[in-house]
Amino acid sequence: MPLVTRRLAVFAVLGLTLVAAGCGDDDDSDNEASFDDTSSETTEPEASTDETEPEEDDGVVDPSVELTPEGTEVGLGEPATVPIEDGSGWVAVSVDSITAGSPEDLAALELDESGDLYYVTLTITNVGSPEDLGSYVPGSYELYAMQDDGAPASPVAEFSTFEPCENEDPSDLPVGETFTTCQIYLAPSGVAVGSVEFLPDTADAPIVWS
Repeated sequence: MPLVTRRLAVFAVLGLTLVAAGCGDDDDSDNEASFDDTSSETTEPEASTDETEPEEDDGVVDPSVELTPEGTEVGLGEPATVPIEDGSGWVAVSVDSITAGSPEDLAALELDESGDLYYVTLTITNVGSPEDLGSYVPGSYELYAMQDDGAPASPVAEFSTFEPCENEDPSDLPVGETFTTCQIYLAPSGVAVGSVEFLPDTADAPIVWS
């Protein structure tokens, strides 16, 4: 074969070899890049959802407080634990005394009705109610001064300045603290008041102090 022809053949072979080598290098670099991209990716661990949020303390009361059962009879000066009006807690109520007022007291109140006055003295202890409630005494629709004839005496609007039966309910009463108050009732002349009943709308039988 002539020299020129052999040189051309060698150059052609070398050229094919270089092209093949170049193609091989590109494939390797692509594979390396692909491998590197995959290996560089990291997966963030998912946040745990098993943690339980702590319960908030509503500040009100020990749920283990036991209410006095309906129909219970207690003596004067003995406490009974009852729910407060809106159901948000409990108070211990003690009826300390039931005393008759005087004709002079009745005249001082300037009532339109006639009859005999009776004063019911209460001791109230906050055993599990919001301390800023402002009203811990059972209302006239729950607490009844019972006459000897079986009828309830009429509640009389109370005034904190009425000395024989002062009614100064606190606006704040922390759990565990106590106060004393008084409620006024009017019975027909000659009919005595001998007991007090706690009977909310939700109860079937009253708690009775006598």
